[in-house]
Amino acid sequence: MVVKLFKIKTPNPQFNGVREGLHFVGGVAYTEDTVLCGVLVSNYGYLSEESKVKPEEPKKDAEPVEVSAKPAPKPRAKTSGK
Repeated sequence: MVVKLFKIKTPNPQFNGVREGLHFVGGVAYTEDTVLCGVLVSNYGYLSEESKVKPEEPKKDAEPVEVSAKPAPKPRAKTSGK
């Protein structure tokens, strides 16, 4: 599966903040949201670059991790404090 990833650039390369819920660092943010990309480009004048990214697949030669479940501890008896 190939995912579209948009790199959004602000006119100010020193901008650090949030626009339309997207967090920018150094004037750059990344999103997969096509609509959000369009809003930032048309309403804010930001620039966008599109790239196609193939997500990483889990390593097949990795060893499985064994998880042991321990029973929850019994609750302590309530004391009156007297």
